[in-house]
Amino acid sequence: MSHDDVPIEFLAGELMAEQDPSRHPLFTVAISLQPPMSGLHPVWSVTSMDAESGGAFWDLYLAFIEQQTGWIGRVQYNPDLFETPTIIRFVEDIKTVLESAAINPLQQLSQLRPSRMDRQGISEY
Repeated sequence: MSHDDVPIEFLAGELMAEQDPSRHPLFTVAISLQPPMSGLHPVWSVTSMDAESGGAFWDLYLAFIEQQTGWIGRVQYNPDLFETPTIIRFVEDIKTVLESAAINPLQQLSQLRPSRMDRQGISEY
């Protein structure tokens, strides 16, 4: 975070000699936690807007945005890799796990499972 002014593409070029232009150089899944904007007058509110970007920069991108009324989430994915029903099930499972953790924050991580997972922890994706 202390070097957020350095473009990630520059960092990737410095760290990796060989790159595949069809893949992100460092990772393929990204998660973003966006805190609420402070200093806004109470009459104003900020919301995320969907914009057509022409494609997914990562294979899967999850953004969680904190608002005064709670958290909202968004997902962007590469449709060449994932089908929409799979992403919908994935989002439902994330919601279930997060709700379970919020209800019982002392629960062990291994116990936080979507209902669709079997005893071995293998998902039906």
